[in-house]
Amino acid sequence: MKFRINTLKFYGFMILLCMPFSEAWARCYKVTQAPSNNPGNSSIHIGEGQSGPWSGACGTCNGNLGLPSVVNLSNGSLVPHGTLLASSIAPFIQYGQPAGYDPERVFTRCAPGEDIYEMYSTNGDNRYSGYGGSPKGDTTGRALGLEAAYDTVWDNILLRLSNVTTGEYITDIWKERLLTDLDVDSRGYRLVKAKNLSTIRADLFSAGSTTYHYYNSNVLTRPMSYSQPNAYIALRGNGLAGPKTGVTHASDITGWHGRWPGAIGLYGQVTLKRYPTCVVLNATPYVLLPTIQRSAIENGETSEAVFQISFKCENAMVSGIANNNTALGIMVSSGAFSAASNLGLVNASAGVSHLVSDNYGAAGMAEGVGIRILRDNTPIILLSTQNSGFIDGTVVPETGWLPVVGNASQLISSDSGMNQYIENFIARLEKLPGSHPVTSGKVRATANVIIRVQ
Repeated sequence: MKFRINTLKFYGFMILLCMPFSEAWARCYKVTQAPSNNPGNSSIHIGEGQSGPWSGACGTCNGNLGLPSVVNLSNGSLVPHGTLLASSIAPFIQYGQPAGYDPERVFTRCAPGEDIYEMYSTNGDNRYSGYGGSPKGDTTGRALGLEAAYDTVWDNILLRLSNVTTGEYITDIWKERLLTDLDVDSRGYRLVKAKNLSTIRADLFSAGSTTYHYYNSNVLTRPMSYSQPNAYIALRGNGLAGPKTGVTHASDITGWHGRWPGAIGLYGQVTLKRYPTCVVLNATPYVLLPTIQRSAIENGETSEAVFQISFKCENAMVSGIANNNTALGIMVSSGAFSAASNLGLVNASAGVSHLVSDNYGAAGMAEGVGIRILRDNTPIILLSTQNSGFIDGTVVPETGWLPVVGNASQLISSDSGMNQYIENFIARLEKLPGSHPVTSGKVRATANVIIRVQ
């Protein structure tokens, strides 16, 4: 009888041993070691990606969201509350840490059959960074009809973050995204890499005095030096502790910060200024250039069309490209900038000489030709970025910034402390410099008129 009892206990013991063995294999591991030829759970084989120690989402670990380096909010009535001041879209590999991430950077590896989730929320326990307490940090934004726009450390400024990949606003409540289509390593584990994490949109809005702010509105220049992220990207999976979906950030920061690969924020990236300035009222939406023969272009002939820009300025505005002056520029599309770089049309200051088609090189598009923009009959340099041309105390030449009021600007009205101007520009299609062959086809190019304080 004792033998039978012992036998039953023996098999029960074996069953208990088998269960944890299975669970130990079916899990996720944080990858912190360099690739090797004999990797453990926290490393990968050479050639399967980039790996090594990573610090996680610390207070100053955010990268660049792509917003302009300077955002201006005039203290006057030029910009109504709720106005969009700046907007950007950035991939995780850009904003996740100060120097960005290699797309192949591996954060975790998960066994087959294990789900791994990307988690995201605002910094909901911080009053200036997406606060979820009472009153909530989005109270001012909701009063303006701006959902999920939260108070920031700056008075009068709201920030709204959106997860472009899911189409959702980022709020103080944790949301999840199941990660799929992941690379698989030689041992069958799925790898969460920087390229797999979400793209983010950032929008800055003007507002009245906000409920929460640390920097007051009486300082004309205020860099973002408050070292708290506005939001986070975290990971959660079996064996990888992370926050729970649907709960407030303030009540769940599981895994912070060493298991959260991304901080989302403005620290060290944006300066807010409060100087009198100008705004664009209108620009000719479509500029139609007359058709011209390829042979004529090759012989030095051009095709031209006039377009108009109108803008309004506060009387106290200072026109120029020096520090705190208001400047105007015409910025090429990202596709046009990429093509211009390949064609040798970009100078050392990232200014662009010619506007080329957004999808230059595609079937049916003309090649070897570009559009020069003329102001007061003089060709100008075009912008590639909204960032200031006044850097480290020096005006950087040939970035594309020009004094907002030019010799050909026409003052058409002056009332209540505001001046309104119109100005005609010329778009001229011509052969590109150098030995680029001209081919027949269409030219479809886009550009934006930008006015900003330097």
